[in-house]
Amino acid sequence: MANAEHTYVSHPVFDADPRGKAEDAPLWERNHPCPVDLKPFQEALDKLTGRTWNNLPRLKVVWGMSRDDTMYVCGSWLLRHAHWRGIRRRSRVNPATGLVEFRDELVEIGTPRFYVMELHETAELRGGDRWDRSRYAEMSEDDVSLLGGLPPGSIQVGPGRFVVDVMGEVPEGGFYEDLFAVAYHDRLCCGGRGHVKGVACLGAYRPPGEPDLERVRRILWRRDHATSDERNPTPETIEKRSREMAEASSERFRAKVRERVRNALAPHAFKFKNDDPSVLANGRYHWVSGHSKSGLPQAEREKLLKGKDPE
Repeated sequence: MANAEHTYVSHPVFDADPRGKAEDAPLWERNHPCPVDLKPFQEALDKLTGRTWNNLPRLKVVWGMSRDDTMYVCGSWLLRHAHWRGIRRRSRVNPATGLVEFRDELVEIGTPRFYVMELHETAELRGGDRWDRSRYAEMSEDDVSLLGGLPPGSIQVGPGRFVVDVMGEVPEGGFYEDLFAVAYHDRLCCGGRGHVKGVACLGAYRPPGEPDLERVRRILWRRDHATSDERNPTPETIEKRSREMAEASSERFRAKVRERVRNALAPHAFKFKNDDPSVLANGRYHWVSGHSKSGLPQAEREKLLKGKDPE
């Protein structure tokens, strides 16, 4: 079995069984029905973002193990949020011949998390040939063999090279894309960022609720209050922001290096400089020849400074 998505994981993906049915198959052995009623949460999303003219929700919530949440890939409909995907060989006895027959079948285990997804309508997908520019991909003969054969509409462009229709026709109902995953994040994983070095973090299981609705409200507020330059940045603005981000990243790296050098040179075993009131009475610094907590008495310190031996 192969991991279908590159994700950062610190909490176990299959960390808890929200169904509370220990007698059922474990979560990682097969896909299970949605453990909660999503209708109230979906209605709350509809109140915030509305629906399209053909009654499709602009934002929708889905369960990652649901077979209703699929996408077209290379001629097949696959789980959109599959965590494991691979080939399993099954056997059966042919009643006519009495012989054991084997067949390979695709097995997908979805991710036990909820996802809030955003709709891209058909007009948006067709604008500027965006869909067609992303629809096809060139693959080798080895890649095609992993697909189990050439998908419909594929074209051979050279020895062992094929152009494959990966995405199919523009979906008439539009295309849903992940906005964010519903999960519990803490210091054990990503500290609440939802990603680690650009890799998605799955966190721990939790059902959707008010924190996710508040997140949607913040997204809407930022959209409604964004300036024209933020919505449609010019190439010059993009270049300037990229340069500023690179400089900020370099400065953070330099600061980290300086801190490590300072830490390496710092005398951790013994502090010459001291703020202890009992020491301040006799000067701010410990004297190596004094062994008491209060340091040297004032008279002895003055004699040492004059190069005389203390009496």
